[in-house]
Amino acid sequence: FNATMPILTQTGATATADGVRVLIPASGAIVTGGTMSGVNVVAPTTSGPAAGTLYGVNIGALTSAGGATETALNIGAGWDMDIDFQSTTPVIQIADTETLWIKEAGGSNGLMSITDNANVGDVTITGDLTVSGGTITGANSDSIELGAVDATFDFTRNDSGAVTLTASDDDANAALTLIGGGTENLQLGVDADSESGILASAAPTADMISFNNVGGAVDVATDAVDFLSIGFEAADGANQTNSAINLNLHNNGTAAGDTMYGLQMDLAAAGSGTNSAIKINSTANWSMLLDTPTTDILGTGQIETTPSSNADFIAFTGTNLTTGALIDADLSAMTSADVINIALDTTTVDADASTIKITDSRAHDGAAADSVYSIDVQHSGNFPGGTGGTGAMINLEYTGTLGSGGANSEMYGILADMSGATNTAGTMVAGAFLDTTGNQVLLGDDTYGINVTHSADAAGVLAYFFNDGGADQNEGIEIQGCLDNNPTGACDMI
Repeated sequence: FNATMPILTQTGATATADGVRVLIPASGAIVTGGTMSGVNVVAPTTSGPAAGTLYGVNIGALTSAGGATETALNIGAGWDMDIDFQSTTPVIQIADTETLWIKEAGGSNGLMSITDNANVGDVTITGDLTVSGGTITGANSDSIELGAVDATFDFTRNDSGAVTLTASDDDANAALTLIGGGTENLQLGVDADSESGILASAAPTADMISFNNVGGAVDVATDAVDFLSIGFEAADGANQTNSAINLNLHNNGTAAGDTMYGLQMDLAAAGSGTNSAIKINSTANWSMLLDTPTTDILGTGQIETTPSSNADFIAFTGTNLTTGALIDADLSAMTSADVINIALDTTTVDADASTIKITDSRAHDGAAADSVYSIDVQHSGNFPGGTGGTGAMINLEYTGTLGSGGANSEMYGILADMSGATNTAGTMVAGAFLDTTGNQVLLGDDTYGINVTHSADAAGVLAYFFNDGGADQNEGIEIQGCLDNNPTGACDMI
């Protein structure tokens, strides 16, 4: 059958011409069942042609488009199915490197396109994409790229559930990596009443958060680059409390070796520069550098403490100190106030207690004539500074009730107990030794080795000396005096 379409030339009414017209009757055409086809192309029942090309329907190319609307295949409304593919492997084919468009009526607005890109298809959707099944899989590539021009990716759900991004692999573990593009940052934004959190879904067996740039010279940070930078600003409220870092820790360990640290630092490579575990800037702006329930370090550097139990406030324990000082303070800029001020309240002492106790069991090596002091006070300034002032290397003042512990109590300004010591022959042992050899007695000055003043009317003695009377030569009092200020020989015994 071969039909040639007529030429429509009228300009008034609309004309319709059909090359082939098949009229399908009304619903009564199929009364009880059956199949009716407007056009039925019967394919070969055994096999296709041995050669050439077979078309069920062939619509030729429109070589020169005109001003009319040209549609190769038009399917009207009302059909249950516009196109039904009965093949188990249906194929829609386009020319090489071409694009298949799906457009709305009129053809001006494209909805979706599939483009042949080097034997793979690129799909473009001009609107929104809804995945009812919930899975987008890149089966032939190691990555899936989502790109947008000046847009924001919005992951939403229609209910109150959470949006979860999960990295999974069919046969291996997979990392979820988020990287900012180019020089831009990776940012996590929160609303006024939300937070960014890391929530463990199971008992962690690895670090919950790990920051690392160790791995080669290319990863080494340059100048003024911080590993973790926190900028936090608190509002002006009514006694509100804010923290840049707030740690709430729980240690459920019961064994003696179960240890938890609030903060742990390790310097794996020291280099040749200066390394500080903690550095606090702008100390004048801080009211306290350290605030604990018992001890505070003020911004001025002052330490205030209130021990909460009957335990040593400061305990230095170790065997590594063989030279140098346990505490060495440079107070050259201090012009007033006390260096150390220990104030104990009126709590009753019910056991042996010392305000300051030094226990030193070190033995000198005897290699040199060194001097070893438990307490060494050296003062080289103008002492005292003003007329009528009082200066003392050690000042002891007691205002309590002497003998309040009972009739046999003893109270000493200084107690030097060496009764348990073993003396080596030739060693001078003195409970107290005052050396004023280099002190010139100037006009109007009073210089004393020992000055004992007793102003009360109560009975007592100014000085009490006791000699056990042993076989050794132990004098009760031995005073060696010189008549001149610069003796050149042995002085006389008095």
